[in-house]
Amino acid sequence: MNRKRFIKICALGGISAEILAKNALIQPSKALKPIYWEGYLLGSKGQLSLFSNQPRKAQKTLKAVFKEVQRLEAKFSLYLNDSEINRLNREKVLLNPCEDWLKLCALSSEAHTRTQGYFDPTIQSIWSLQNRQTRAHSATDEQAENLKLEASIGWEKVSFSKSAIRIDNPKAEVSFNGIAQGYITDRITDLLKNEGFENALVELGETRALGNHPENRPFRIGIQKPDSPIIYRTAELHNNAIATSSTYGSYLNQAKGQGHIIDPRSGRSYEVNKTLSVLHSSAAVADALSTGLIFFKKEALKRFEIKYNDLKIINA
Repeated sequence: MNRKRFIKICALGGISAEILAKNALIQPSKALKPIYWEGYLLGSKGQLSLFSNQPRKAQKTLKAVFKEVQRLEAKFSLYLNDSEINRLNREKVLLNPCEDWLKLCALSSEAHTRTQGYFDPTIQSIWSLQNRQTRAHSATDEQAENLKLEASIGWEKVSFSKSAIRIDNPKAEVSFNGIAQGYITDRITDLLKNEGFENALVELGETRALGNHPENRPFRIGIQKPDSPIIYRTAELHNNAIATSSTYGSYLNQAKGQGHIIDPRSGRSYEVNKTLSVLHSSAAVADALSTGLIFFKKEALKRFEIKYNDLKIINA
């Protein structure tokens, strides 16, 4: 299960309801032809819209995109039993990590600091314990603190260097679902850019625009809550990204109202109904910050946006 992404982000072309419903939302100019790719990434459906007047080159590049997605999934996907992250969680050490691992860990450390610890990949520890308890009996909210202590949540328990990534507590586990989709979105966007393409919309769990829409305007993005078919906010992308977190749509225990968003400080489900988006030049940064900032109150979000003026927050 993708525990973070429970809203729909649509690329908006015209205003036709039929166009919205079919998700055929981008109307390219005659000069640039659209080439589409769809697949699954870290448990979520992803797609890529590439606009080019070189269809053969574009198709060749999309094959390289598919290979790159597979390569990164083999590292970061919890859904693949033999992935590197599952090996790390089992063995508590990953020797000689590649550059992608080191970059992702460094970005995670930065997001952890910026969000005052609310972005924390070791939250996977709670999820694993909750899943085990749910199979036996439903955990109550009063048990959350004990779960937190048993899991020993805390990104400071993870160390990383060129020689190894280590999880210092035997009961701790990590998940990068709150940043890896953004990281892969960035990698694919950079791949397209390095191949000479100038117009694309990459939607691989998070969304990043390369250049402009072929109609020489920004890509228009609609944000739709999962409990409503209505697009309630829009954003424009030009060489930047948007990522969204929401408390809607998924539960650890729906009967008891235990939501899928877990506060790493308390180990308890976050019960406030809220959706929050972050726009940033990097999809990975936007991804991680939207995960952590969902816990911030409105005034704290305003202060954060002033302090870090390289981003924009859409709070609902």
